[in-house]
Amino acid sequence: MKKVAVVTGASSGIGEATVKKFLAEGYEVYAAARRLDRMAGLADLGAKLVSLDLTDDPSIVAAAERIRAEAGRIDVLVNNAGYGSYGAIEDVPLDEARRQFEVNLFGAARLIQLALPMMRAAKRQDRQYHLDRRQGLGAVRGLVSLDQIRPRRLERLFARRAAPFWHRRDRHRAGRHQDGMDRDRLG
Repeated sequence: MKKVAVVTGASSGIGEATVKKFLAEGYEVYAAARRLDRMAGLADLGAKLVSLDLTDDPSIVAAAERIRAEAGRIDVLVNNAGYGSYGAIEDVPLDEARRQFEVNLFGAARLIQLALPMMRAAKRQDRQYHLDRRQGLGAVRGLVSLDQIRPRRLERLFARRAAPFWHRRDRHRAGRHQDGMDRDRLG
């Protein structure tokens, strides 16, 4: 039986590369993102495309339910989806900051809530990843830096709850990379 991996933010950059890596290693991979059209190449490689908008709870629930119905479990969860609104705190509209927190924190937390029972039921999980998108701190980062505090705390809480059945957890700091994070802002 193939191991099951779920990768959010799979339409480009690190998420897309992660999907390809898991496919090459023989995983059954659910590639999740808002824009399915950008993942046609991943479908051609064998990934199962999942529509997922982390600002929309029904979308998150539907994605998790589909994975549960088709695969019955999750062995690897990669929380990669995220974006940043760059600028000084006084320049970033609060509505934009709220959307950013919805994607980078609350959406990931909701997906974990739905995935954890499937991971626990499998009793043979490999890993759960959080990708840390910080690219250095400074005044220009503003609310982007602030919204990264809670995902790291969320990761630690998840690790404690999952410890009895979980072999390993990893947090990877992506650093600077060319994935269009600025270009593909929600909005």
